[in-house]
Amino acid sequence: MSFDAERLAALLNLLDEPDDAVWQDIREKIIELGEDVLPELKKTFENTFSPVLKNRLNGLIHALNFEKGSREIKTWCLFGQKSLLTGSLIIERAFNPHIDEEYYLKQLESIRFDIWLELNQSLSPLEKIRVFNQILFHVYGFNRYLGNKPDSLPPLLSNTLEHRTGNEFASSLLYLLLALETGLPVKGFLVGKKLFLAYTNTGEDDSLQFLGDNEPLFFIDPSSLGLVLSRQDITDAFSSFRDFNKELKKHLISSKKIIQLQLLLLYSFYSEEGDEDRSVLAKELMEVLKSNS
Repeated sequence: MSFDAERLAALLNLLDEPDDAVWQDIREKIIELGEDVLPELKKTFENTFSPVLKNRLNGLIHALNFEKGSREIKTWCLFGQKSLLTGSLIIERAFNPHIDEEYYLKQLESIRFDIWLELNQSLSPLEKIRVFNQILFHVYGFNRYLGNKPDSLPPLLSNTLEHRTGNEFASSLLYLLLALETGLPVKGFLVGKKLFLAYTNTGEDDSLQFLGDNEPLFFIDPSSLGLVLSRQDITDAFSSFRDFNKELKKHLISSKKIIQLQLLLLYSFYSEEGDEDRSVLAKELMEVLKSNS
């Protein structure tokens, strides 16, 4: 614990300060203690029933989450943005500060392990995807969103894990993340805001230079329950893909670009919801990510 616990306790006792100007001063003093106070703020939030106090605590948590998210994004960029899981966890912590991260990671690991257990080297690439789809969609019961408003759910992995369905982007991101963590040689490529996967015959981590001899074997639409697509399916669906290799290479995206898109979608979602705090958070984190290219 690298902060003054007694000072924090004294400041938290002033959460119900009625004078707004005085409260702003108290708020700044709490924020100055840094992100290490987040666990204590979350504990206080859980044990508080007053709507006013909860609102103030929530504001403090979001302000400190931005500081923490900014630092973590900078570190992630510094180390090459290799891990999509690490990047997605940074976003989850920033936008869902009360997430039970241990439970979240156990859920992901349980699914990953069950898929990995059924995969072996004797299976063809197509057979591996069939196994992957069987476990994800039938054993664990994930499904495409069947409601009338597909954009009414936030593009967060935790939401998809909890409800076994969700925003199209988040569902596709979950599929890609699990495929990568399982060791399948897939790359993400984007057409509009729709995320597809290319199943390659190279295992290079997050490399976008795999065309030519390493042209994808086939493609996957994660949002359609892992539907396998051929090269012809892609060119038929998207007129821009007439010069196939050139267009595919142009649309391939790295882990960093996936996180950038997630932040853009979060900004749009929370703006439409009228959630100014989270929409501003998304915009600010996009700027952090952009400035750390």
